[in-house]
Amino acid sequence: MDFKGLDERMWWMGMVLVGTAGWIGAIAAGRDEWALLALGVVIMGFGEWVQHPLLTRLHPPSAEFPGGGTSSGYPRRVTAFGLVLNLLGAALFAAGVYRVLR
Repeated sequence: MDFKGLDERMWWMGMVLVGTAGWIGAIAAGRDEWALLALGVVIMGFGEWVQHPLLTRLHPPSAEFPGGGTSSGYPRRVTAFGLVLNLLGAALFAAGVYRVLR
């Protein structure tokens, strides 16, 4: 497998990948409560993905960038859609935890 495209700053993709694997495993095992919990993790991961867009900046020559250049990162940009996904994911996660512990 090639993981060159993965960036360690993109932790929300880890949530989506781990949650998806857990969801598939829970469905295969017939454990609905764990599937609900894992689905909550997946949805929260997508919510964070929406709220962390790639931002690339161009820098003119300065003391920090003598030859100019670019920098990129994933700053948090809160959006209504991202918040809805986070809240829905947190509710599903909490419901799954409740059903596991009951």
